[in-house]
Amino acid sequence: MAGSGNNTPFFVAGILLLLLLSGILLYNNLSMRNQHTEALEVLGQQQADLENEYDRVMEELEMYKQENVELDSTLVQIQEDVEAKQAEIERLLRSGRASRGELQQARDLIASMRYDVDNYKQQIAELQYKNQQLDRDNQTLTAEKELLTTSNVKLQEEVTEKAAAIVDLEDTKRTLESERSELSEEKDMLTAKVTRGQVLQASAVRADGVKYKKNGKEIEVKKARQTEKIRVCFDVMPNPLAQSGGKDVMMRLTTGKGEPVYLPAQGSGTFENADTGEEMRFTTAGTIDYRGQQDTYCMYWQQDTYPQGEYTAEVWQDGYMMGSTKVDLK
Repeated sequence: MAGSGNNTPFFVAGILLLLLLSGILLYNNLSMRNQHTEALEVLGQQQADLENEYDRVMEELEMYKQENVELDSTLVQIQEDVEAKQAEIERLLRSGRASRGELQQARDLIASMRYDVDNYKQQIAELQYKNQQLDRDNQTLTAEKELLTTSNVKLQEEVTEKAAAIVDLEDTKRTLESERSELSEEKDMLTAKVTRGQVLQASAVRADGVKYKKNGKEIEVKKARQTEKIRVCFDVMPNPLAQSGGKDVMMRLTTGKGEPVYLPAQGSGTFENADTGEEMRFTTAGTIDYRGQQDTYCMYWQQDTYPQGEYTAEVWQDGYMMGSTKVDLK
């Protein structure tokens, strides 16, 4: 018994030590539970914060997507990258309580997505600026087009007015040309009348065949074989409208067949009939000295031989016939 009593302190000490260890373990266990609970609460809060941040980013992204339906290829690529990260973030955050590693991965993805969204917003801002610039350019072009349209309308009106003025001028021109033509015709008629009025009139026109004696005296003949020259004489009557001076006169001989006697080598030529405009042949020409009084003048024509027959002799001045007669050479 004495030996047993001596071990009692050791048992008491052992029990106390066990109680102490149990208390320490219980305290540590409670402390670890509290720390784990706090850690879980922190992770939960972080996950909730990440989910809120994710939702804000997605709302902002969706707002820009709605405001900018037409996207270029660069924005489409950014949108596809964001949507891929969106799917991965939703998998990490919507699968229940995420671990620290998963939360960190989600946080990195959200940060990367935030960068993409900022880049997306910057690209959209640049696109909007370009669109605004294009709108301003379009407005300027529209204003210029309207100005050009107005100018074109005014020009068209001016062209129409000028065309009408040209038509009026052409009508006036035609009227003036018609009037000028009429005046010209009247002038020509008056000139013709004046010219015709100034033409000398021949009376007592006579034609004969003549030959010459040795002393130069002319003898009238009737036979063609005796004829050396044909002489045409005529009396010029006074004409108060004709000025005194030299007057060109043409003599025209035609055969019984109406053929003109025409020998250019001996001075024959052509003239225009003032009444008909016809070109006519004359046999010979000469100049008479008109003194404003009645005088007798003679013109001669000589050729090698004279065919028998009747000849017509005409005297012309300025395209008008002064008189005519006939001669018959047997």
